[in-house]
Amino acid sequence: MQVVPNPPHGIAPVSIGMAMDTAVAACAEWGEVKVIGPLPAVPPHIPDRPPKLYVQPPDAGELGFVVHIEDGRTVTAIEVWRFHNEDADAHVLLDGVDVFRTPARVLLARLSEQGHDVQDADDEYPRVSGLTLAFTRTAGHEVPMDTDGMPLYFESVLVAAEDYY
Repeated sequence: MQVVPNPPHGIAPVSIGMAMDTAVAACAEWGEVKVIGPLPAVPPHIPDRPPKLYVQPPDAGELGFVVHIEDGRTVTAIEVWRFHNEDADAHVLLDGVDVFRTPARVLLARLSEQGHDVQDADDEYPRVSGLTLAFTRTAGHEVPMDTDGMPLYFESVLVAAEDYY
């Protein structure tokens, strides 16, 4: 499986701004779609949590997708989660560079060298504001670690609309 983020437009076949029903049908191209939510608030003073679409492709070595529907109607962000199986035939390519197989610091340095505004590069959740990309460098399972004490590779990448942050 090859996935190509296209910020700020989405990740084909799902686009930012796509209606939820259309997104559910589009996500089926990736695998089985589970619609979660909206979820009731707990405790009551917190607003209801909006729906999300979860997709786990059957043959992508645990690559996963979360489609955020934060306004309850349309796609507001698309997130891809890294596979756990290092031999997975799954590639998330950003300008031809594999997001989940390139060390996180190397990928951020490359984006910065290309003139992109990389924010919080040394943090667990760096962002590239001009590209409306956000990354996660935390893991809930055992992963290779970098010399800075964080996971060597990104665990997720999120594509959102220009005004998301």
